[in-house]
Amino acid sequence: MTSLLHRLSFLAGRLPFTWLTKLSFLLGTFWFSVLRLRRQTVLNNLKRAFPDWDEAHRKRIAKKSFQHLCATVLEFLAINPQTMPALQERITVQGRERVDEALKRGRGVIVLTGHVGNWDLLACSQAALGYPLTIVSKTIKPKGLNDYWMQTRQACGVTILPDRHVYRDLIQTLSHNGVVGFVADQSISPRRGVFAPFFGVPCASSSAVARLARDSGAAVLPVFLYRETQGRFTMVVDQPLLLQESGSQEEELVLHTTRCNEALERAILRRPEQWLWQHRRWKHQAGDTT
Repeated sequence: MTSLLHRLSFLAGRLPFTWLTKLSFLLGTFWFSVLRLRRQTVLNNLKRAFPDWDEAHRKRIAKKSFQHLCATVLEFLAINPQTMPALQERITVQGRERVDEALKRGRGVIVLTGHVGNWDLLACSQAALGYPLTIVSKTIKPKGLNDYWMQTRQACGVTILPDRHVYRDLIQTLSHNGVVGFVADQSISPRRGVFAPFFGVPCASSSAVARLARDSGAAVLPVFLYRETQGRFTMVVDQPLLLQESGSQEEELVLHTTRCNEALERAILRRPEQWLWQHRRWKHQAGDTT
């Protein structure tokens, strides 16, 4: 599988981005209208997050979310060290000075992001520019796909750590003024996180960003890369989150994780069609223990 993906990457890297956009439109439309895999999950998630929207509008956003996901996959196939300079030229950045100002403090930076826009292009493009980026990533199946995915990121300069037993490594990375990235918008086992509202509904949420910020003193910056028209992107660096000490440690984790969720909500509201609605974000709700 890895060799097949490399051949597809070779092809995708030579196609105009506008072609990838058109192809993703066709693939996403077919997925939504014919295959229908995860279609009901997307519609249910949209109804949970936006109960005031009419059904027709939710279906329009759902269809666009499938087209967006196909575009994200095709664009990732086009990522490699050779194509990166051209890809970076397609990115307009808003707020990069916030990253540089935070790094001047010498305590590192925690980047809070989600499956909004093109999250892998965000990581690869910034690591290739020289930002010392470390991310925590799950291992996915099949192995060939996971190998290709990890190799592509590492080739662009991203340091990857597993999603278990790496807390000390992350603290050390921040102590050396590194950048740690978290894609923190997915469901997590209740035993590994806290319950915090997301679009008004409490659900199991990762408290890793809140814990790291508390223990390291690093700034937390919400950062997202949105897809625009004509194969261009906009990277938005929002204001640092103010995560101040308050109450007990457990109360503090819930409060700060809630603020992280709110930052993710604001990012999704900018471009709701560019979030991963196919994921069962509200799989675990208050009262669940497994």
